[in-house]
Amino acid sequence: MYLDNAATTQPSSKVVERICEVMVDNYGNPSSIYKTGIKAHDMLEEARQTIAEAIMVKPQEIIFTSGGSESNNLAIKGFLFFHPSFAGITTKIEHKSVINSFKFMENHTETPVYYLDVDKNGFIDFKQLKKYIENYYKKGLKPFVSVQFANSEIGTIQDIGKVAEIVHDANGILHCDAVQMF
Repeated sequence: MYLDNAATTQPSSKVVERICEVMVDNYGNPSSIYKTGIKAHDMLEEARQTIAEAIMVKPQEIIFTSGGSESNNLAIKGFLFFHPSFAGITTKIEHKSVINSFKFMENHTETPVYYLDVDKNGFIDFKQLKKYIENYYKKGLKPFVSVQFANSEIGTIQDIGKVAEIVHDANGILHCDAVQMF
């Protein structure tokens, strides 16, 4: 019996067929101007549209990466490197790619970072989040908060709407690793 579907799941036969079709028949460079490349580009844009509709965003907001870890690194480091008026807040139970991105920022930049505690069920303490945001505000900094929507190891589903409300009320930015939720 296989019990790790949160980490990876056997793809459906329809997905495997589609991947094989793309790899065998539509392998062109989607940035090129020849027929095979144009077809690959069209397929890529179709996938972008499908994903955008599924998560209710604009297609141009979808950036394809090799996976969740690369996406987290891009979002966290990419934002904080270029916005020194922000400081980081994350939890102690985030995915390793999130924790390591914040540790990198702490060790290689002037970015301060706070790590939120969680209770025995993995839920963040909203009072602690507000306290950390207030501490940043006193220092003239805005919060960049990263909280995962669903934890793949213990199954906790955060109240991300409440997190977003708190962060946005402070003119902050919320990064949410929602890979497991999707």
